[in-house]
Amino acid sequence: MANYISILVVWLFFFNSFICDTFSHDVLSWWTLRTNLYAIIFGLAIYLTTLKQTRFSEFICYVGLGFAVSDVIDRVVFDCNHFTWTDILMIILTILTSYYKVYVRQGR
Repeated sequence: MANYISILVVWLFFFNSFICDTFSHDVLSWWTLRTNLYAIIFGLAIYLTTLKQTRFSEFICYVGLGFAVSDVIDRVVFDCNHFTWTDILMIILTILTSYYKVYVRQGR
């Protein structure tokens, strides 16, 4: 169950703008939907902490955390709101760091 919820949380975070653009017709409904999606994401993330996690769900959670941090870095440091080569670099670094944290490092 934790695997599915962690994948859903990361998927909703990653595609929330696309979902809002697809299902909203004006600015007010776009922001309302986005706020509701973030509430769902936070609620699922908090619920996820109560479940026993497998290594895979822990890996997915770290990838989601990395995507969130990468999004902030991309907007603040690079002042960029569209997909560029820095996003590809951050995705690769996030996945490699998450893999190292969960699967390689055995110091639990």
